[in-house]
Amino acid sequence: MKVILSTGAQNALETIREFYSARAPEALPAVFEPIVNGLDLLAKHPRSGPPNRQTGLDGEIRVLVAAPYRILYEIQDEKIVLIHSIRHGRQKPEF
Repeated sequence: MKVILSTGAQNALETIREFYSARAPEALPAVFEPIVNGLDLLAKHPRSGPPNRQTGLDGEIRVLVAAPYRILYEIQDEKIVLIHSIRHGRQKPEF
């Protein structure tokens, strides 16, 4: 499946990169590895993440944990995985 990052997800990745680049550049690869691995997994197995029951959207939004981050996404037309958000586990959910 094709994985597409929303503008919000792209902005989140840029914010994560900027944060770690400024504060702990040596940690940046370790932070990004689980996220990249999670996106690769979703391309191959889009139903890997369970429905995000907190959304109240009847399971349309799913969540994959890429510790300490959570990738919120949905499957569209069984062809595309649309990444809505990449959030640290301690951040308030946006859905």
